[in-house]
Amino acid sequence: MNNSKQQCGAALIIGLIFLLLMSIMALSSLQDVTIQERIGGNSVDNYRAFQSAEVALASAEQATGGVNFDYNFVRALTPGNGWAVMTNAELLLESNWVCDDSSLKDGTLANEKKLCVQSATHKDPNVTKVPRVKYEQFDADSFRITVWAEGIGRSKVVLQSIYER
Repeated sequence: MNNSKQQCGAALIIGLIFLLLMSIMALSSLQDVTIQERIGGNSVDNYRAFQSAEVALASAEQATGGVNFDYNFVRALTPGNGWAVMTNAELLLESNWVCDDSSLKDGTLANEKKLCVQSATHKDPNVTKVPRVKYEQFDADSFRITVWAEGIGRSKVVLQSIYER
């Protein structure tokens, strides 16, 4: 009888050890799935931000050729102001994207660099945030168009093109 109790006790201990090992393996699998889901989510968010920027850039290029194009938010780049374009570091600062404020067009270089337009006409329907667009004009038919777009999460994309109409 004593031997039978020892066998039951040993079987119980071995069963508990297996249960512990299975629980550890299950937790490890859950953590792996969570990490993979985060990576997948970030990739989708980056894709959405890039798509939003491409849609906004194409829409902004079309807008420059339109009859109702609003020149209030276009910064003129002339030899007189040294063709002062924004550096990459300046483009990546969110504080340099002040949209829909025509009072910035006051002749001050620091203010005029912040000029941009935020319009739902440039928005990709798959993204919730409206992109921002900067227009800089070299001459009557040449523009540098820069777009700042965001995904749903933390992704941000800046695209730039030189557009000749």
